Amino acid sequence: MSRPKRSVEERWRSRLLNLAPRQWQTDTWHDLCEALDLIEEGDTESAKDWIDETRSRFEPAFLAAQDRSSDYGLVLSEAELSERFLREGVRDWWRALDLLEQGAPAEVILQKAETGQRLLIGVQMLEQTFG
Repeated sequence: MSRPKRSVEERWRSRLLNLAPRQWQTDTWHDLCEALDLIEEGDTESAKDWIDETRSRFEPAFLAAQDRSSDYGLVLSEAELSERFLREGVRDWWRALDLLEQGAPAEVILQKAETGQRLLIGVQMLEQTFG
């Protein structure tokens, strides 16, 4: 019996999970790591400034993502998949910033940010492939 074909979305999500760190660790990722170091060193004010600055960069996309439908039905096109990845990626980054602000453990913050980061890189990859 043949194995059912994976959906376009499943294939892309798998591809994103297999990215090497150098493919998804951007300046924003490295800045998050520095913010965690600042907090560990007791410089919470500088970390808070970075959180506010980063949140303001994500805010337009975050607000737009909230306004969009959260329908998780079948993805019919790469454009819909790109929009879904954008929505999820921004939400995960937003949540990582909230966790950082709340003093959550670094591993939890980094895991949430990594998930969001991989999704946002997926948006870029989809645009390069199909844009």
